[in-house]
Amino acid sequence: MPVQGTLAEVALRSTENQIGLITYYLATAWATGQHQYIAGLAQEVQVAVDRLKSDLSHDQTFLDEVGKSLPKLDWLIDRKQQGVYGSYYDSKQRCKQPARPMKASGEYNDPISFLIQSVNDIWQPVDLHERTLLEFRELFIKPNETLYQRAIARRDEYTSKIREAMKLSSERESRKKILRAAVQWAKSLGEKLRNKSEKNVQICAAAMWQASHNGDHGTASVVFNMFLPEICDRLHDNQLMRLQIVGAQYGELASTKWTGNGEHACIPILVSQRQEDGRY
Repeated sequence: MPVQGTLAEVALRSTENQIGLITYYLATAWATGQHQYIAGLAQEVQVAVDRLKSDLSHDQTFLDEVGKSLPKLDWLIDRKQQGVYGSYYDSKQRCKQPARPMKASGEYNDPISFLIQSVNDIWQPVDLHERTLLEFRELFIKPNETLYQRAIARRDEYTSKIREAMKLSSERESRKKILRAAVQWAKSLGEKLRNKSEKNVQICAAAMWQASHNGDHGTASVVFNMFLPEICDRLHDNQLMRLQIVGAQYGELASTKWTGNGEHACIPILVSQRQEDGRY
């Protein structure tokens, strides 16, 4: 049947086809052994691709019958569910739910089911455990009360300078100037203590670390500005030092031919810092 209408109308109608649904039915029919539908679905594919030059319509009754008769592939239903290959937070139960493999029944013979089954055979959940902030609270020795109170005073003095700068949101240069001055003030205090003795700087760092942990949110940058070298030294002794890589998409490891047979690369992890307006 010759196509009717203007070129614009024909082009618009050609986009309103069911090619995605039909090809899904084809794949499902093949995977589930429902081969009696394949010839009819192949004809419907031809109708869909010829929409630009023909006014033939889909046999909607046939497509509806196929849709009702074909079973739902379990992986197609499961692929958008939470927890597939990755953990997630369950807001109702208020807890983290573990990752799991995607469902793929062995009774179907489609390529995607085979692929998922192969992935599931070698898949392992991520074995990385979140470390709580409490684990880092005792990064230094416990300070005496006198030094702790002095650290609180220094922390509050620094915080007041930072908050003063934050209020100058409309005066960007003035804000940066005050931030730089506050950062430099904290760094100079750390340098003075560092020049006295190693023991002295460790004790003072411990006091400031505790004061920063016990302060309000957003007041911890003072301890990093004053005692960054000491903190990095401590973190190097209290961190995951190596990470096992089993696959990579980008970077220098991307060219490795991963086969899933146990090969891996170990890379070192380094503590580094990035500064922005005096904050780390």
